[in-house]
Amino acid sequence: MTRRAGACYEAADFEREARIVSKPPETDRESTRATRFFSAAQYASLGLEMAVAILLGWWLGTKGDARFGTAPWLMLVGLLFGVAAGFRGLIRTAVQLQREHGDKSARDDANSPPAESNE
Repeated sequence: MTRRAGACYEAADFEREARIVSKPPETDRESTRATRFFSAAQYASLGLEMAVAILLGWWLGTKGDARFGTAPWLMLVGLLFGVAAGFRGLIRTAVQLQREHGDKSARDDANSPPAESNE
């Protein structure tokens, strides 16, 4: 019975220390700044993602052509796959950002007061 009570006290001490050490909640300004930075980083990564996909497709196609002697066909196929992969990533990111922006604007619309009519 003593062990059990001791374990409870240890758990309570651990929870108390965790609350003391834990980071205070972010302010709205810090949260907004982090959100803006994250969105900007997502937009900036789109060009890099597209370029890497295209170059990787081209490189793999060129290596395939060198190995199988099919120049320039595998390079063209790899390039097309790279372009398709780049656009797929672009569309996926655009849909995700639009969904996030749509959710945010829906919350903003719900929190804003109704517009007055001039009738």
